[in-house]
Order: sequence, then C-alpha cells, then structure tokens
Amino acid sequence: MSGYEQNSNLTLGTMMSLENFNLEYSELAIGEAPYYVFLDTNGIVFETSGEREAGEFYIENIHLN
Repeated sequence: MSGYEQNSNLTLGTMMSLENFNLEYSELAIGEAPYYVFLDTNGIVFETSGEREAGEFYIENIHLN
C-alpha cells in the first residue's frame, strides 16, 4: 500500500457500534471497541485497537494531497 490520492475511492471513516459493525462485517469478528480497521480492495491492510497505532498508520500510508 503506497498511499491513496484524493481522487481514489477512499472512505475516510465510518463510526458504528460494535454490534452493528459485527452485523455488517461478521467475517472480521471484532471483539472490542474502539477498534480500527483499514481496508483496501483486497481486504484488511492494517488493524489495531490502539488509537496511536491507527493514527501512525494513517499518517504514514494514506496521502490525500
């Protein structure tokens, strides 16, 4: 994953309850909240329960300028 440009089909973020998330994405079976999942067209590229790690991943890998 080498970053995304502004014209890509990137969803910047979706917040939902753990229950609703697991209903919609049952194959991921997330067991805790908050939980951060970064997906591309091939599936999960990064996941963590740590806000700091999610932020670092975002800064290092997703470029919107």
